[in-house]
Amino acid sequence: MLGSLLVATSFATVASAQITEPDNHQVIFRYRTFSGTRPSYVSPLTSAGGISFAAGSTDIVTIARGTGFDDTIVTDFDGSTEFVQGSAALDTTDSAGNDSFTVEAWFKADSTTGLRSIFSNTESYRGFALRLNAGQLQGLVRFANGSSYVSVTVDPDAGTPALATGRWYYAVLHCRKQASYYELRLYLDGVKIGSLNTASLYNGVRQCTELPMVGAEPSGGTASGDYFDGQIYAVVVSNHDIYLNNYVKLPVVRDGGRYFGSPSYHDYLSTTASTDFRIHATVKLYPDVDPDGTSNKVVDRMEWPFANDYYIPQGLTYDATNGRFYVGYYWKDEAGTLHGAPSIVAEIDAATKTLRRTFQLQLSASGVSPVVWHDGHIGGLAYHNGSLYTKEGTTIYRYRLQDAPAPNYLFNAATFANARGDQNPLPAYATYTPNISTNVDISCMDIATDSDGTPIFWVADFDLSTYRKLLGYPIDANGNIAATPRYTFTLPVLKTQGVTCYAAGATTLDFYIATSYSTNPSEIYRVHYVKGVAAAQSSTKVFEGPFGLEDMTMAGTMPWTISESGARYYQKRTSPAPWDDLYPFLFGVSL
Repeated sequence: MLGSLLVATSFATVASAQITEPDNHQVIFRYRTFSGTRPSYVSPLTSAGGISFAAGSTDIVTIARGTGFDDTIVTDFDGSTEFVQGSAALDTTDSAGNDSFTVEAWFKADSTTGLRSIFSNTESYRGFALRLNAGQLQGLVRFANGSSYVSVTVDPDAGTPALATGRWYYAVLHCRKQASYYELRLYLDGVKIGSLNTASLYNGVRQCTELPMVGAEPSGGTASGDYFDGQIYAVVVSNHDIYLNNYVKLPVVRDGGRYFGSPSYHDYLSTTASTDFRIHATVKLYPDVDPDGTSNKVVDRMEWPFANDYYIPQGLTYDATNGRFYVGYYWKDEAGTLHGAPSIVAEIDAATKTLRRTFQLQLSASGVSPVVWHDGHIGGLAYHNGSLYTKEGTTIYRYRLQDAPAPNYLFNAATFANARGDQNPLPAYATYTPNISTNVDISCMDIATDSDGTPIFWVADFDLSTYRKLLGYPIDANGNIAATPRYTFTLPVLKTQGVTCYAAGATTLDFYIATSYSTNPSEIYRVHYVKGVAAAQSSTKVFEGPFGLEDMTMAGTMPWTISESGARYYQKRTSPAPWDDLYPFLFGVSL
């Protein structure tokens, strides 16, 4: 024995994050494109100048996204007459007397000339606005200065490229009250592009009684000009400075869906709900994932795509040659119904954190009719030499990326071109039935090179009680998995969801193993084996995080994993109760 064996058979108890925010922080206005009757997640409106919310109208544009993917609808503003107006004035002051606020907007401009208002309530030298000004994003805030006012604009830094037409953006105006000044910030697609601090606190934000307006400048209860020309998906105003490190500054792998891939907490509109309160509460609960804490072990992260499309991430692997992550998903709706759409794999550029392609997996081979789709649990994903490996039941399926039909449909995150996620169907190339016991529920897989240069296909078992196997099968030069394992180890933990081999010596093998189950904290262990000995020589917990950690992979020298807690099913299901924890990230950890 090289060390003490730690067998983890249960999880430590950590209190769930509560769906509350201090000081009555909440969303105070929200417009999100809708069709027909106004839904509850849209603030009450007093008018929609010239806009028809009838299904199929020219004002409400539908972006068809393919089988298994929700359609996206956006409002088209004509730049001359159209606007949307709320029915009540806004006051950003919270219950503690602070008047910080945040304006978020998702838009695509057809014209950027002159002044183009995205959101405004700046009547009578009061209020604030987020707008376009001569091709650039601009924020405007009016502060009270005795009985008068001070108008402060925040513009992009010198050298910031002009906004492009025909391109989708996510923009944020962030106003944070500090001890002696207000901090004003502009963000565009997760990047800070402009900032300033006011000369003093003045007498606070000068609140306005004018009704808030989307798509134009209000005056006297109606639109007065500065009409937006283009498409707006949503505008959200919160009565606090939303959390930069946990939301505004994070890359989102944009997928052409609702909120470009951001998780569906935007659809909550209640007296206790803020834009990102659940992420904030979750990261504060787990020091290992808190970017503002001293114990944080997460050194890089991105919000994974398709959070709003009923897809749940399970598999994760990495192509080191091309620098691409692959995330495997299965489909499950809010009612818990399975098999409603094919399982998919998202291809993500690791450097730019952008979605490149989305593959729909088949169980049938190329040319076989009718097509049989993979629509079950992914249960892990592995990459090797141009092929992806996953499972259906106890059968391992291999998919060659070269077999995707020509042309390869690449997603454009700026324009949402090729927004359909079903245009890269991937046929099965080969199947393998290695000698895995029939009672194994394959929960994760990995491919790593052994000390003699042989690629080893690792597969692990999810079990609640006794059967805890980690098996390693050689892969030959043609990519085929051997029928008999080279290694058979016993896992020192139950409920295994992810495994990755990070070191292979002449006589030893080292792994990171992730465990998670239901509403329990997820854990990662560093596990050491001696070749030829089934039992782990040592097992040490090195990470504790939110619910729902899944598969693992090595990207360079760092392990990456993914949390399924951001999936629409877990956040919106009615039975059992939805999860409080929300950590919708693909992330790398320093262990």
